[in-house]
Amino acid sequence: MKQDLQPKDHFDFSALRSIGSTGSPLPPETFEWIYQQISTKVWLCSMSGGTDVCTAFVGGVPYLPVHKGMIQGRALGCALYAYTEQGVRVIESLGEMVIEQPMPSMPIYFGMTPTKRAIAAVISIFFQTNGDMAIGYDYRNMVF
Repeated sequence: MKQDLQPKDHFDFSALRSIGSTGSPLPPETFEWIYQQISTKVWLCSMSGGTDVCTAFVGGVPYLPVHKGMIQGRALGCALYAYTEQGVRVIESLGEMVIEQPMPSMPIYFGMTPTKRAIAAVISIFFQTNGDMAIGYDYRNMVF
């Protein structure tokens, strides 16, 4: 983009079906550039998750439309919502990203012993917030 690259003039992208990005949604300018310089038919999906839980919280949904600067939806089984500092769930307003329920892949013990201490430690991972901010739109699309 900054170097005025035009890859579609040099490469055949007709077989390319999707492009993924991680961490946060791509800026709207990058969405535009990919659709102009790579392909108008490619599925561009951003995803985001947590290293501590080794999974995605939000990501691409093949049957939903793609919107510039947004992630398409929550990952399956992830009850992720945005909350105000007062603990109120918000939609179409900036709030702290909170996962309300344990995810299906949540481990039930460390090593081979399902101790209360181990379970409490795992649960604390899922119910803590980490300062990431999000805006949820009509309970599907997310902006970070």
